Amino acid sequence: MAIALLLLPFTAVAFAVPNYASSSPGCVDPTPYKWLPTTPALTSRVVNPAAAAELANRKAALTATDPALQADLLQAASISDLTNKMRMMKSLGPPRVSSVPIDQSCGGSAVRGSLWRQFESRFVTDVSAHDSIGSGTDNGYPMIFLNFLNQQAQNNYYYCGPATIAEETTTESIGISQSRAASDMGTTSSSGTSNSAMLSEMRSKIGNPEYGWTFYVWVGVPGSPSSTDINNFENHLWYDIGVGAPVSGDAYEVSGYYRDGTPYPHLNGHPNLTIKHWFELGGADQNGWSVYYADSVYGTGTTIFNPNHVPQYSWWPVYYTNGYGDPLGVVEILGGLGYIW
Repeated sequence: MAIALLLLPFTAVAFAVPNYASSSPGCVDPTPYKWLPTTPALTSRVVNPAAAAELANRKAALTATDPALQADLLQAASISDLTNKMRMMKSLGPPRVSSVPIDQSCGGSAVRGSLWRQFESRFVTDVSAHDSIGSGTDNGYPMIFLNFLNQQAQNNYYYCGPATIAEETTTESIGISQSRAASDMGTTSSSGTSNSAMLSEMRSKIGNPEYGWTFYVWVGVPGSPSSTDINNFENHLWYDIGVGAPVSGDAYEVSGYYRDGTPYPHLNGHPNLTIKHWFELGGADQNGWSVYYADSVYGTGTTIFNPNHVPQYSWWPVYYTNGYGDPLGVVEILGGLGYIW
């Protein structure tokens, strides 16, 4: 599980147009549709400032006990440069999204939400639709996702980083094993996988082979994300999925409860524990703004969480609050660490 935030210098490169398939109104991969909720994600964003500060302070207190993490956070902030990635975004333009309703294109091959509260009975290993992008509209809002997003059970409790690399490279028809990724990144049981190593692996194993340059960059998310942080995450995810690229999220889940008794935010099925966890993001739905992701804890039995209620895939809200104004979305889960896009 990741603890360090370190980014390699970002140098000027010549941009290459990604070799990805255009979106099709057909339902190439019905799996995302089977996990898609029948109702949109919650969109309430009336935040209680005290609750937001409470979560941010909780994460800051934990980070304060880890000098190595503090140093890496400062280093990442000092060398992060998004200039080239942003220039690429502008040069390629927005993703192409089908105007066909997702219920029309996928409804004949799957039941929407049929797996939302269940466990998938198989792992997705079919990568024949390499780099193809599913898209459509959901109640009039655009949505996109990577077809055949791979999910693998991580080989042990500290292999979430290598498992995410294995998932992402398999999705991209490159197929790096967990053991090879762990060796490349220096993953250990004591420190997990650092962000610098994760970034380097994504650049060398996905960015350069797929796009002809390093492609990926690290973005830190503050413990109390602002509306700008939320919008940036949505735009970054939308762009990468639109060009056929998976995104890595670095969850910072903390144990405990808001003062009203609501648990602090966690990924779907994760227990109320303090956890740092890499996970693969592969879709976005603007109908209430939710994200589609695979979780490598699924398939591990009870060797990591006992009991293990983690689903194979989830559509989870980017941002929302409950009736108390407690922030509970994916962006809050990334807060204190961040993501690689």
